[in-house]
Amino acid sequence: MISKILVALDYLADTPQIFEQALTVAEKFEASLHIFHCVEPQLNTVPEVGAMAAYGGLLDANTIALRERDFETGITEMSAWLQALAKQASDRQIPVEADYKIGEPKHEICNIAKTAGVDLVIIGRRGLSGLSEVIMGSVSSYVVHHAPCSVMVVQHQ
Repeated sequence: MISKILVALDYLADTPQIFEQALTVAEKFEASLHIFHCVEPQLNTVPEVGAMAAYGGLLDANTIALRERDFETGITEMSAWLQALAKQASDRQIPVEADYKIGEPKHEICNIAKTAGVDLVIIGRRGLSGLSEVIMGSVSSYVVHHAPCSVMVVQHQ
């Protein structure tokens, strides 16, 4: 029986079909929905002083402040996006929660699935194959092989 669904979405990708699929499955099984996004660590890093020296002073205090402000703005926008998605689910009478974490997506998705007692993970797949998938890795492939529950992979363009 499916009673709790985790849908892992990428804020930077166009993923409405993945979210719609999650809503449809949640309605069909009368399940709750956990909407999740993971912010990758490199998007939150500011180089350390030693690393900044390697850039020949290009990363001055103003540049660092700008990067931090951009990151904070991005988090604010992404949080609003998550809340808008949660409202769509709530409007359809689907019990919902939405959150994000900063970390490696493939690991965070599996961790949330385990700690939240999820019965099904719904995740998108960009269509990488062959050498691209080997070099870049595949979040969906990792989740399929390491999640503690069933995984539904939705192809998106």
